Amino acid sequence: MRLTSWVVSANSPGTEFSLINLPCDVFSSANTDRRCGVAIGDQVLDMTGLEEAGLLTLADHPAFDVPFWNKLMELGPAAWGGFSAAYMLKCMKAVGAQELRL
Repeated sequence: MRLTSWVVSANSPGTEFSLINLPCDVFSSANTDRRCGVAIGDQVLDMTGLEEAGLLTLADHPAFDVPFWNKLMELGPAAWGGFSAAYMLKCMKAVGAQELRL
């Protein structure tokens, strides 16, 4: 079974950031301050934006309200499991065409 993404560029054979390589990083744009995101294809899935929109909850308090990944790491293995590739795929499907763009 081949995984496909709603981010078309993530399905390209030559992409660096396919569904099997989703690097976590901090990004910013002309319209945003630094925030946590995950590269997918030629896009960035805005984890801070997902959390703010109520589409991602890993704890009883925000994990992505700061521009670094330390708060997620401090939550421990249970939270990391919730942030696994399977959870990321569910988040991406929940956002679907309402992709949070830079």
